[in-house]
Amino acid sequence: MNAFLVRGNGLVDDVELYAKKGIDSIDAYQKDNKLILGMSGNFSVENHISFFVDADNDAQTGYSSGVVKGADYLVEDSRLYEYPDNAQGWEWNVVSNNIQTQITQKTVKTIIEGNLLNTSSNIKLTSGLATENWEERIKYHRMEEFKLLDYKDISFEVSYENIRNPERGIYEGSSNLWDETGEHFYWIAKRGHTIVREELALNQFKNTAITEEYLGKIRKRFDALREAGLD
Repeated sequence: MNAFLVRGNGLVDDVELYAKKGIDSIDAYQKDNKLILGMSGNFSVENHISFFVDADNDAQTGYSSGVVKGADYLVEDSRLYEYPDNAQGWEWNVVSNNIQTQITQKTVKTIIEGNLLNTSSNIKLTSGLATENWEERIKYHRMEEFKLLDYKDISFEVSYENIRNPERGIYEGSSNLWDETGEHFYWIAKRGHTIVREELALNQFKNTAITEEYLGKIRKRFDALREAGLD
């Protein structure tokens, strides 16, 4: 269980394993100029959720306590807070009271408009969970780093064609080592194959080193194979 039970003031000063509910993993990415924060695990719709975001990837700035290091922003249920410069302890300024959070039995998803916070290309994140009456709280076990790549939806059309797929599919056998032109490979490619099984006889080199002449012919075969678009 990747979570700790925290009692009282929310600090990690009384650490026990809390088995009733738990946070298995966390996630962060960007999409449509929004920051998406997520958790997977076991949740209840009555839970209070929180995310601690180290937006500048600097543990020396922001709020720190226990597993939380350098948090510049806090999401707590539907509110977004920012930690002021030179603040001491639990001092947060409200940025927004209208943060969208979706909770199911297995996932939590929070969506923050990009103009509400200032983040670098890399952030660190941890999260928390509390019961409805705030009596029992758990936190994810560490600050985890995420590169905020822009997530894009990609759709594909159904095709019933025989699509050539390098490194997969039925291969064609070949052992024509002395075809230095590589023409044989082009004929293989025209038949729709992408993979070639090349058989080389090395019997003559069983008790001696492979000659440079023979190695040179092998290199030419690889060059010709690649030029024909085969693997």
